[in-house]
Amino acid sequence: MIKYFSHSSRRIILFNTFTMLIFYVVFNVFFLFLLNRHLEKEIDNGLIHEIDHFHIALGVENDSIYFKNKEELQERGLREITEKPYFLRILNKSGHVLFQSPNLKYLSDIPIHLPINIDTLTFVNHSVEHYSLRTCYAPIKKDNKVYGYIQLSTLKSAGKKVFTDILFFDILTFPLVLLVILGISFMNAHQYLAPIRKIIQITKHISATDLSKRIDYEADPSDEIGQLRDTLNHLFDRLENQIKQIAQFTDNAAHQLLSPLTVMKTELELLTRREHTNPDCVNSFNVLIQQTDRMIRIINTLLIISRNDNIQSVPLSIISLKKVIQFIKNHYTQRVTFKIQRGNFFLKGNPEYFLMALQNLIDNALKYSDENSEVIVKIFKVGSILKIQVIDQGIGIPDEEKERIFERFYRSDKANHQKGFGLGLSLVQSVVKQIDGSIQVRDNQPRGTIFELSFPLLKLE
Repeated sequence: MIKYFSHSSRRIILFNTFTMLIFYVVFNVFFLFLLNRHLEKEIDNGLIHEIDHFHIALGVENDSIYFKNKEELQERGLREITEKPYFLRILNKSGHVLFQSPNLKYLSDIPIHLPINIDTLTFVNHSVEHYSLRTCYAPIKKDNKVYGYIQLSTLKSAGKKVFTDILFFDILTFPLVLLVILGISFMNAHQYLAPIRKIIQITKHISATDLSKRIDYEADPSDEIGQLRDTLNHLFDRLENQIKQIAQFTDNAAHQLLSPLTVMKTELELLTRREHTNPDCVNSFNVLIQQTDRMIRIINTLLIISRNDNIQSVPLSIISLKKVIQFIKNHYTQRVTFKIQRGNFFLKGNPEYFLMALQNLIDNALKYSDENSEVIVKIFKVGSILKIQVIDQGIGIPDEEKERIFERFYRSDKANHQKGFGLGLSLVQSVVKQIDGSIQVRDNQPRGTIFELSFPLLKLE
């Protein structure tokens, strides 16, 4: 639901809705305007037709206007207010009424506006009481001389009713029209953003650990979507090339550093086996060996992390958990309690990396716990999944930092008093991913942290 109503979607929906509403309103206003003009035209044609009859019925003699045919005055529309009545007045040049139809007794307030242009028909709209009227003024001529005027009015009620009905229909159907417009706008927004969402979905699968993938969305290279695809693919090409160069440099530098450090450690171990008269020498050699081991471990960690950029290049073999745990037991003889389910379990991965990952978790648990507290390592099977839990009673990890602790070089504020480079948990996560496993962090009660590793067990036939 969120992705369909994102900020961009809402903007497109609102813009499309606003645009279509403006078009709808302008269209209806223009349509009603044309309808009103058409209805007035129909009324005007009716008035002109009747005036033609009155011109025939009227005559001028001795500058006086008279009716040659009074039968025209007997029409029902001139005597009563019917569905289509006509209100007639015969005016002299000064605007005085010479004759008016009988039905004007019902509507005597029709104003008289003598036309400015006496040579043409003039149409005027009036509102009298609750009636809307359309009035036509026509000159009465003889020998191109004007002797008076015909004022003929009729009700606009029929046309007004059509106009009002259509306006009422527009108002009544507006909510439905609005819903239809919103639906169309939603579909348009979804269609507009679908290519971008597809590119985002593909891009999410492209990470620093696998930059070999590319966006293969089909689009014309000349349009915006095609240009976005090509731009991102070129960017990934450059990133992949840069990361490969950095990884290669890190790998080469680490190997170059490992060689002299290994030689130094071997020479120091030989020196410690010799007899020395000064005991301080032995202590110094042991300190140097410890620091050399620490440097070798850091370099190995960097190697594993850098190689994680290309998982397929890491050699995999069968890991016997029994052998790994036995080595760890021999290494951690104090403050670490092992609770292991019986049986020998096997995984597929790199044994050396796996051992380093477990050692990092145990070392962290010991480092961030009190000297008198105990670290528990639990190993058990749940179905076809192997679970390894490292449980401490240390300082704990705040919830807001649980996701960040696996970032390279990240150090929690609580951990700043301890020595480290922030690489240990990043190494653990890299190794776990190489074995197709997962890692979870949760709080221990009443204090401390639980790291739980889950791996698919390897079945040996």
